[in-house]
Amino acid sequence: TELAAELHRRFGGAVEITIASFKYPLEPGAQRREPPGGVVSTAELPGVTLSVELENDVAPSGGLFRGLAWARNSGPTTVQLHTAREIGGYILDEAGRALAGYFGFTFAAGRTLVIQPGQRKSVPFFVGMDSYDPRIGTVLPPGDFELVVVLPLGGRPREQLVSRPTRVTVTPAAT
Repeated sequence: TELAAELHRRFGGAVEITIASFKYPLEPGAQRREPPGGVVSTAELPGVTLSVELENDVAPSGGLFRGLAWARNSGPTTVQLHTAREIGGYILDEAGRALAGYFGFTFAAGRTLVIQPGQRKSVPFFVGMDSYDPRIGTVLPPGDFELVVVLPLGGRPREQLVSRPTRVTVTPAAT
């Protein structure tokens, strides 16, 4: 935000600055954003669960959490999941709503996971700290939070699997 402040000071209204999903400087009355699809599982896939394996459960404010999302099939039949090559997720507030995530472009090239009964397959994920809530600013502040990963199912319109929450810690950004 220091760069945004400097650009705004130098150029004023001649440039439009966006940080995460908000215009800079934050406009009075800016509204909380909701992620497309929300943060609940909408797919009905009995026996299929999604879990998270983090590279590190601590990251600096403004950084990324990375790891693997594991889709496990504990059902009796083979499951095919059509999804992306890398997926995202959200940091949740106390009410279970998305507080932060990643805003930007991703490559949505498809991938099909064929999971036999009793097997699991992984998909890389990343979760950013771009704010959905203007009350906390444009980037998630330091603190302890819950993280969920969302596995969109491309072959099923508007369906997704969401992992159980995993505890993470956000530390102050390095200066």
